[in-house]
Amino acid sequence: MKVSVLLTTLEKQYNLGVRPTVIKMDCEGGEMDVLRGGGNVSANLRPLVLTEFAAANINAFGIEPADLFKWAGDFNYKLFTEAFAPLVLPHDMVNVWARGEENFILPPSELGI
Repeated sequence: MKVSVLLTTLEKQYNLGVRPTVIKMDCEGGEMDVLRGGGNVSANLRPLVLTEFAAANINAFGIEPADLFKWAGDFNYKLFTEAFAPLVLPHDMVNVWARGEENFILPPSELGI
């Protein structure tokens, strides 16, 4: 079955006046594309980001854990597991995946979490 869907970017929605405070993503590997498509949203609005980041899915997109860590550093976000365990280095994610965890929380640093 073929399904067509309308696509947009966070940036386009931001330019139309959309002001999200939370972004929840499960894009089957396309999470970095979403984040990269919303620079002004991340820089100016500072929404909380909840996302799946599964090894099998991101590998299909040529994404590495370091890409998410770089984005978090570039936009001054922290990175936690869904149980609020902090992640500091990209290799930490490999250990989390080994435990079967694939959901992550990225709060902007100014929230003090």
